[in-house]
Amino acid sequence: MRLCSPFGVRPLPQNVRVASGNITTEAPLEPAQLDLFDSHVARFAKVEEALHQGRLDVAGDLARQVGERFDLAEAQGLAVEIERLAVYLSGLEGDLERMAVFAERPDAQLESLRLDGALRTAVLRGLHRRVAQAAERQGRAIVLGRPVGWHWLCAEESDRAKAALEEAVRQKRALGVSLSILGNLALREKAVVAARELYRRAFCEDPHGVPAETIADAEVQALFDEAQELALDPPQEWVPMVGYAAGFFQLPAEPQGQGGCREFHAGLLDARRSADVAHRRRMKQLAPRLFKRLLDEHKL
Repeated sequence: MRLCSPFGVRPLPQNVRVASGNITTEAPLEPAQLDLFDSHVARFAKVEEALHQGRLDVAGDLARQVGERFDLAEAQGLAVEIERLAVYLSGLEGDLERMAVFAERPDAQLESLRLDGALRTAVLRGLHRRVAQAAERQGRAIVLGRPVGWHWLCAEESDRAKAALEEAVRQKRALGVSLSILGNLALREKAVVAARELYRRAFCEDPHGVPAETIADAEVQALFDEAQELALDPPQEWVPMVGYAAGFFQLPAEPQGQGGCREFHAGLLDARRSADVAHRRRMKQLAPRLFKRLLDEHKL
């Protein structure tokens, strides 16, 4: 499952220019060219902001004004294409699912705009914003299996994304992806302990719903491969206990997780409370390599 990055878009480098509604990469700009670069960026800045807000009607008007004021035929053409896109989207307003699909895979419809860089990014953010707004008007936390917070994240609205994701968790919807994205947002704020607790919960509560490849913490992401190396099956269900063995996750005082991982967790807690070797014997049967690792590291 592909997810938008919570880290946003990098600033435009100085070898990028805006012209004819397009962003193109060229050779490094000479100092004398910087004023020209800045003027082009400034001309399209308001168009970009309107696109980011999902206000295609406003963006089209602004692009037309740029074309008229600076005699840019290309800007006039951009205005026409934006207006065509607005008409297309108006036909999707009553169908949230189709709008969500379009926001995720808009390339065919956007080809005519011939946009790159900042303007294209702004269009995509605006599309996701429209999906999120429509979903919230309908009181929905999930659209086509994705949390509404994912769309807010793609719109670069971290605070609204966090609130929507927390609501999805409260409703116990799309727990794996919602908790893992919240973990990424916590990691972005350098709250490593909080982030890892969110990742642990994601693998405990909805292990098969976690898009492991999108986890921003490389050490947590590697736990899936480590579980495979320890011959644990299915590996995603065992990530919480492997994370405990690696020192990344806490060990809750009550059994958590799914399947064999939960049973192993229960056995570990029982073994600490009782001298009965049956508990350790059962742990060894469930996950012999993991059991040996915990034994060697004095974590039983």
